Amino acid sequence: MRIFKIFFLALFFSVLTLNKANAQTNLVELLPNPDGIIAIDSSRLFNEAIPQVLASDPKKLAEINAEIDKIKVKTGIDLRQFDEIAIGLKSESNGNKMNLDALVLARGKQDSQDLIANAKLLAKTHREEKINGTTVYVFSTKELKQDNKNGNAVAKLLGTLGNNLPTEIAVCALEKKTIAFGSVKAVREALTSTPKLKAEIASLLNQKPNAIIRFGAEIPSDLPILQNLGDEEIEKTLSSIQHLFGWIDSTEKGIQISVNAKTKSPDNAQALEEMLDTLRMLAGSFLGGLSGKDKKVYAKMINDVKISRNESLVSLNLEVLKDDLKTLIY
Repeated sequence: MRIFKIFFLALFFSVLTLNKANAQTNLVELLPNPDGIIAIDSSRLFNEAIPQVLASDPKKLAEINAEIDKIKVKTGIDLRQFDEIAIGLKSESNGNKMNLDALVLARGKQDSQDLIANAKLLAKTHREEKINGTTVYVFSTKELKQDNKNGNAVAKLLGTLGNNLPTEIAVCALEKKTIAFGSVKAVREALTSTPKLKAEIASLLNQKPNAIIRFGAEIPSDLPILQNLGDEEIEKTLSSIQHLFGWIDSTEKGIQISVNAKTKSPDNAQALEEMLDTLRMLAGSFLGGLSGKDKKVYAKMINDVKISRNESLVSLNLEVLKDDLKTLIY
């Protein structure tokens, strides 16, 4: 359950401030034709939400700030100085596998070249490439892990990402205060392609434009994870999902999580709704029989999920109360 605790800790800190407009659209529009996007207001995460949540627990707040300061000392990068982050995802077929290539854009108060200079200090070696007139710095993820293996914050981050990292990470200054990093291929595309946001994905992100975290994506019908599940009906139902979108935002009582799936037809949506209802009952019964306060909270959350259907759209909505979140965090 540790992964769930980490997940809900991030959600809790992300969404405790209310109704503040963000400027993420501009950053999102710099992504080169992604299949999926995650947009995050990181300024509120580090500078408003965390201090507000832990105002009554100064010891815990000091511990978190100390960890952030460790990263700053080691890398020269202060996470609290970032204002917004946009992550573009592209799906790529590789035989029987489907890989996701990610491009991360981060904008904040620090100068991009200063951030890159600090990143270069983390690796003993790197190489440079010129792409469309911009200098790109390429680092080996294997060397980064080796150079930072002594249990510091960088090592912990790299260890958490594990094998999901590409063999090389490229970094460049996209604007004076905006950096881009990801695979060499992703960064090259950012520098050589005309940014173009698909109309459908833009529409999905704008369903809740002021949410602190937003996401929207096209779902390939041949996604490997949806194949060979051992049940043709389940495979057919999941493969009918064409778009996935949602958001995480704050409410007076806690946080709101919304996940929405657009299917090929109303019949597909009905089948998906019925499948989700069945899974909810099974998961709720399983978790409800386990001991531990956190297990009880997970069971309550599953039972509280509201599943609805409107033509070809299936929606899951959940409000998680602050007290329940605190149980999961602590």
